[in-house]
Amino acid sequence: LRNDKNKIVVPSIKIRIFTKANRIVWDMEQYSFFVDESCHLEHDRSPVMCIGTICVPDDKYQQYKEDIKSIKQKYGILHEVKWNTISNTHVEMYKELIDYFFTSEMGFRCVLVTYKDRLDNLSFNNGEHDNFYYKLIYYLLYNPYAYNYTTDFEYKVFLDIKDTKGRKKLDKITQVFANQFHGKSPFTHFQHI
Repeated sequence: LRNDKNKIVVPSIKIRIFTKANRIVWDMEQYSFFVDESCHLEHDRSPVMCIGTICVPDDKYQQYKEDIKSIKQKYGILHEVKWNTISNTHVEMYKELIDYFFTSEMGFRCVLVTYKDRLDNLSFNNGEHDNFYYKLIYYLLYNPYAYNYTTDFEYKVFLDIKDTKGRKKLDKITQVFANQFHGKSPFTHFQHI
């Protein structure tokens, strides 16, 4: 792997990273990162994978949650919002959610993998596609260009449940971050939800 500023080069695949962090105000101490992915399965016939996170200041979480719920209720949506089910009848709601996001202090970062179908898990991930998934979580979360990583901050990370090996994988990524930050990782909590 070679890491150029905004591109990680892995043989035969391309990874691009996109960040919206300039609006985050770093005067609070605790943040939650909510991670979600799309087309992450190894044999899902999609050559593209995306994994992203929204970073939320903990002291704003409840307000953001209520505001987003209110926007959804205004349009009669009571379930989880899925971007792959956008219809013309809900375009205005999606626009309002996007506008709300960009005027908030939430941050966004995503890693887009193209040519996922060319990935050689045997050579690069000890034969396990899940190892690649968790490596991407590392690259997703660790971004010295956008975030202030000090011991004064505490980051909690929430991910979708993937499989029965998830707890072991979360323990491993916790260890990787502890090593990265010499035992003082600001990533203090990883949890499947």
